[in-house]
Amino acid sequence: MEEASPDALAGRDVIVDALFGAGLDREVEGLPRAMILAMTEGHVPVIAVDLPSGVNGTTGAIMGVAVNAAVTVTFFRRRSAIR
Repeated sequence: MEEASPDALAGRDVIVDALFGAGLDREVEGLPRAMILAMTEGHVPVIAVDLPSGVNGTTGAIMGVAVNAAVTVTFFRRRSAIR
């Protein structure tokens, strides 16, 4: 398994974006920012899980940079009460 780095994305046919959860509420900096930029500039399809990294899940605001995903997948199921 490779460590996360922008260089590790080179030559990929597709990228799955799952860097953050829906609770992102600050500007993206450092390695996560570099990963997002590499995904966006890589010219390969990106599939985001739940929402593209860099997007605030509550407001939809871009937190400095965001992935430009070709597809976003999310999963939903009915929750049952715990008794």
